[in-house]
Amino acid sequence: MLLSLPAFILAVLVALALGDVDKLDEVNQEDVEDVHLRDHIGIIVPMAIAHSVYNLLLRTLFTFTPSYLVDVKGLSLTDAGWYAMVMPLAGIAAKISSGFISERVGDRYTIVGATTLSSLLLFTLIASGTGTLAPIFIAMGLTLYSFSPIIYTSTASSLPSKLKPAGLGTVTMIGNTVGALSTTLIGILIDLKGYTFSLTIMAIIGTIGAATIYTTYKQHKIL
Repeated sequence: MLLSLPAFILAVLVALALGDVDKLDEVNQEDVEDVHLRDHIGIIVPMAIAHSVYNLLLRTLFTFTPSYLVDVKGLSLTDAGWYAMVMPLAGIAAKISSGFISERVGDRYTIVGATTLSSLLLFTLIASGTGTLAPIFIAMGLTLYSFSPIIYTSTASSLPSKLKPAGLGTVTMIGNTVGALSTTLIGILIDLKGYTFSLTIMAIIGTIGAATIYTTYKQHKIL
């Protein structure tokens, strides 16, 4: 209950700071009546896939990294905890830097690159020894945590104002649904087939996701 208080306080502060932003729509000429979300499938579909891959990899790695490092890599629980902490720490830098990278190479190539690198790093984690775990987890933090800023900004900048809430909601809902289900499904797969097989499947899904994002992405930036 106490931990929820900052979120409530932040919500009130944001509401006061934003004011009545709805008035902006009255003079925004892009807000015509005949706009439909289906006309922007070229951004909704790839971003929903990207958000799904992001949640699949991030949430399952959060959950199973400590036990994987103990059971497969032979680390102590303390060492496993330290390595599990490296990824979100590296993610702080990724959240900040991903926007700069996206501005220079484009949203499409940035998100495809992050998806591909995340999958390759997962393959590397499976094949690596304990001596290379630290750089692998740092690199995974830098790639995985770069997803969400690019996904949200790319979706929002590509949709007319009237469609931004529905578009962002659709992308987020699909990605979070995959994330909610993935932990249980990967856990079952680990019980049945083991860590190596399960992580390999995750990496393959990420690679397929990167290819699908690249081929379906059609951005029409609206300022």
